[in-house]
Amino acid sequence: VGLNEIRAVTGFRVYPNPAQEKIIIENISPGLRTFVLYDVQGRQVQQLNVREGARLLMDLSRLPSGIYLLHSGNESIKIMLQGH
Repeated sequence: VGLNEIRAVTGFRVYPNPAQEKIIIENISPGLRTFVLYDVQGRQVQQLNVREGARLLMDLSRLPSGIYLLHSGNESIKIMLQGH
């Protein structure tokens, strides 16, 4: 696993990370149907519902730079959003 990709034990992949305007979520395991993005204060800033196996594009272009937490099921991944 490199800097541009983080693989979660639940079987979904998120890239690029750090991100600038979007992230791609793919290889979504069965049962992972909702992805919620939180800011560092714990506020929900985005939520998307998807089918298993789908490839999802999450637009981050309206969010300020910083650290976010992408949560699905019982797994979370830290997303770094850089200047855009």
